[in-house]
Amino acid sequence: MKLDQGKIYTRREIASKCQMSHTTFYKFLERYKEQGEAGLYDKERVPGIRPNQTPPDVEEAILAFVQDHPPYGPKRISAELRKDGIKVGETAVYGVLRRNGLNTRRERLKWIDSLQPPQEKTAWELDKEACQHRHVHAPVP
Repeated sequence: MKLDQGKIYTRREIASKCQMSHTTFYKFLERYKEQGEAGLYDKERVPGIRPNQTPPDVEEAILAFVQDHPPYGPKRISAELRKDGIKVGETAVYGVLRRNGLNTRRERLKWIDSLQPPQEKTAWELDKEACQHRHVHAPVP
């Protein structure tokens, strides 16, 4: 975008002509002063930096506790872990459960079932399944 030669613009006028907020304009102005033209390009975001995320050892302790007590919710898990000396808030527990797809009781119970090896069906269960497929609908009993 070219501005008129010889005309003096305020910084806010330049920002409005560039269709950006004046705070964004000042941010780019500071970056230009510090880094030159290279500072005007968008910076790449650094992925994976989450300084407040629950530490991996605490996360493992939460998941191990959930394996033993799947019906417990975040509040109860937090209270029980605090008794064991692990200080973690219920919001952090909920975050760990949500990241692992275990934020509902139903999901936790399904997860526990998936961890256990499948059990063989008894003869009675096999007969019941077979009878369901051999059922004949007759007009008269």
